[in-house]
Amino acid sequence: MARPAARGAAAFKSGDYAAAADAYSEALAEANNAEDRAAALANRAQCRLRLGRVLEAREDAAAARALAPASPKAWYRLGVCEARLARLPEAGAALEEAARLRPGDRDVAEALAAVRRRRSEASGKYAWTEVYQRYLAPADAAPPRAACPAAACDPSCGVLAALGVEPFVGPVRLDFSEGRGRGLFATRDVRAGQLLMCAQAVVTGDNDKLPELLADSLERSAELQAAVLALSRGTPASEASLPLLDLQQLAAPRRCGGGEGGGAADAAARPPSEALSSVLYFNQFSLPRVNPNAAPIEVTNDPGRSGLWLLPSFVNHSCRPNVQRVMVRDCLFLRAARDLGEGDELLDCYIESLQPRARRAASLASYGIGDCGCERCLLEAAVLDAAQVQEVVEQAGRTKEDPEDDAPTAAAKAEAAATRAEAVIAHSLERSLTEGRVPRLRCLPLPEATVTAQRMAVLREGIERFADAQEEESFRRQEHLHRLLLSSLANVVRSHAMSLRGLGRYVEQSAAWSRVLDALEAAIPCSELAAAVGAEALSSKLLAFNLDFRRAGRGEFRRALLQTHRAYGGGAPVWRALNKQGFAASVLEGAQEVWAGLEQELRDSADDSCGPAGDSADDSCGLAALPEAAQPAKSQAGFEDLLRRRAREERRAEEVGEAGAGSQRPQSLSGASAPEEEARPGGPRAPPSGGDGRAPGGGSGGGGPSESAAGGWVAGLLGPAASASAAHGGAGESAASRGTRLHAAALTDAGPACPQSGDVEGGGAAAPDAASGAPDLHGAAASYQVQLSGPEEIVVVASLPGLASGADASLQVSGLELCLRSMRSDRPHALVVPLPGPVDPTSASARWSKRTQRLTVRLRRAASEGPGA
Repeated sequence: MARPAARGAAAFKSGDYAAAADAYSEALAEANNAEDRAAALANRAQCRLRLGRVLEAREDAAAARALAPASPKAWYRLGVCEARLARLPEAGAALEEAARLRPGDRDVAEALAAVRRRRSEASGKYAWTEVYQRYLAPADAAPPRAACPAAACDPSCGVLAALGVEPFVGPVRLDFSEGRGRGLFATRDVRAGQLLMCAQAVVTGDNDKLPELLADSLERSAELQAAVLALSRGTPASEASLPLLDLQQLAAPRRCGGGEGGGAADAAARPPSEALSSVLYFNQFSLPRVNPNAAPIEVTNDPGRSGLWLLPSFVNHSCRPNVQRVMVRDCLFLRAARDLGEGDELLDCYIESLQPRARRAASLASYGIGDCGCERCLLEAAVLDAAQVQEVVEQAGRTKEDPEDDAPTAAAKAEAAATRAEAVIAHSLERSLTEGRVPRLRCLPLPEATVTAQRMAVLREGIERFADAQEEESFRRQEHLHRLLLSSLANVVRSHAMSLRGLGRYVEQSAAWSRVLDALEAAIPCSELAAAVGAEALSSKLLAFNLDFRRAGRGEFRRALLQTHRAYGGGAPVWRALNKQGFAASVLEGAQEVWAGLEQELRDSADDSCGPAGDSADDSCGLAALPEAAQPAKSQAGFEDLLRRRAREERRAEEVGEAGAGSQRPQSLSGASAPEEEARPGGPRAPPSGGDGRAPGGGSGGGGPSESAAGGWVAGLLGPAASASAAHGGAGESAASRGTRLHAAALTDAGPACPQSGDVEGGGAAAPDAASGAPDLHGAAASYQVQLSGPEEIVVVASLPGLASGADASLQVSGLELCLRSMRSDRPHALVVPLPGPVDPTSASARWSKRTQRLTVRLRRAASEGPGA
């Protein structure tokens, strides 16, 4: 008969681990020296590991190590057992000793690498690219890493798929929250985007099977069952005590009792189904449904599948959350969405957040939450009229009802709804601030002086500069309130952005997406939706400028990268992994270049107490992250070249055979060009939209809508009469000054201002049509006006009727004159504008207004020029 050790080896090789363990027990009984006993114990430990009896395996491995301290096999077995029990420091020490005793052993090296990786994950440092590769892959396409016995391999019973990473608990504590029951709080200052926890699910699955799955899981562990039944059930009594498990156990619930190393002694009676149904109703999370083939990726809630997590369930609700979550298989990653101070409570949004307050309140009522009471709800209740908001929502809904509408018509209706949403909020906020009805809240500071809705519009678009530092600060604060209110109607603005797809109006589309992102950053920053919208804004801007991210769209690129980093972590590599379907290879490669500069800025601004570099530097009120008003920016090299190239490509076929003499007539210094003699078939019509709203790379990273996209928005603030006056001059104005001073008209209630001293005017403009009040822009002459904006700047406002965008014009600046020439053969405008003094040609920045069809060019005086020149 074979010896017990030989029978054990044969049984193990055949997969009969129980028989192998029994055979090694016989070998242990027969062993008559320490070396044989150590070998039998180490072998039996391996068998018990395969059987899932980890605690028993660890006892054998520890005994083998004591008997043979120079045996690398005993140290290796002990290290693997400690790793399976998640005792990572002990596992690392044992495996390092095994590696010292047996250098070059591949199994030992792999186990040691796995433990070191898990220790890194347990401190919040994950291989993010690998995590999101699994996020994008089907749940059954890539099983978690389990080839190495020391890798994280938690019990997968009860979950659809396990990610296979170590859980992490960051600077949080569990305590009682006034008026909310139990809650989680920050134990130190935290920056926006910083990882707070990675928690594993108790169960995940189909909604109809989830109660049964949960009951099966809880039968295996009385300890886990007590923790689950201690979750909230919507009653004060269920919130009266803290759970017995510590935070690490709450983050890894499947390791409790019936998990690794558990036994029958920890089993429990099957819990009552009514209690489990109540727990699931108040605590379960919908699982994400990810479409990796969309550009950008689409992440929506799966209505048919959910999961239960313990530690994240203690996060209470707010309609203005300060945390955001991403779920990858069985793991829930929770990040700070705003800067948090020590002691701040973590707050998540339980419901669809981008809807008006009345609808949010109805959704919360189903969870037994009567009044949210957050800053956003208090602000909205004080400022917005619910009936007016509902009218805007209904108007937006009607834009999708008529199947006869073509794409441009549907886009026009969507733009009208978005414009009305902006106007309603702007006027309501101005009125509420003036009447003192806006509550004073810690995280929503009020402006010292109310800025009128009209003034806010022109400052936002960069048409005017701030009068002083006080106005600038008031603008920042009031704009933040505006954006937070806009988040309740963000889906209206989002519908406008989506309606522009396929129309080729890329700059306008980018501006619309940027405005959506403004609202999201105020209400739900660092979210997956904010990251997706940032990618949309970038994609549209790059399409408008031939994918040249170095000269156009760099601000949008930085903003998109930052939103993705704060939502997912991982910087440029993760952005590339999540957006590879939507961008060209050159743009994907350029992400690292843009990220390098952004990362250095984040490192420079990061506080040592706020975690690793790369976290956000926003302040707790969200004001530091607020993009500034669109200020005139220095034109980057090649801007005009980009505009000309785009126009040439779009109109190449149209210009074939039309480039003969007379197609572009030289313009005299009078400043006017003759209108086209023959009108377009069908008479005058509205000019096509799609103009560029700001100079590439200018502003503050795409913070606000472009002037072209917001033309109707400015009109909505001014009203029909004031809009016509702003765009085409009042009855009392001279023909020469008519249509040249939109910003002055926008800032005065009495109509357009007269030209200021120092202004130089040229050319004429068409008068409004007598019957309709609408201007005949296609038959109007080009004109210009030169303004002195302080001692250092010269502003040229050129009216170019009939052009679709700034891309239709060629701009050239020399030391003493500016030349503007239409690139459209059907609108052969040409202007030569003499300047009142030498300028720096490289300082030119240009902005196009679609509504008024004006190009505003700002120039800085040459260095030799001074105030007295």
